[in-house]
Amino acid sequence: MHDKAIADGEEYEFPEGSIVWQDNGFQGFAPPSGTIRQPKKKPRNQPLSESDKQHNQEVSSERVEIEHQIGGIKRCNIVAHKFRNRTDYYVDI
Repeated sequence: MHDKAIADGEEYEFPEGSIVWQDNGFQGFAPPSGTIRQPKKKPRNQPLSESDKQHNQEVSSERVEIEHQIGGIKRCNIVAHKFRNRTDYYVDI
């Protein structure tokens, strides 16, 4: 199932003042609250304006940090394996 279809079915709600960083795969997804930050698509047979290029660069610079963090989580298998620390004050639920 496509990511946008899942997001539409979940009815996400975000706190007021939050920023939703989304990629072009979520084109048309608009939650009722929160500000959406998404790259601008190039119009057919026309170049992007300089302000749109600047906007895309700002969005990309934020998203690359997030993607690196997600990659680190996947690389270390942090969410794939059971927590096996046997120390008394750690709880694995």
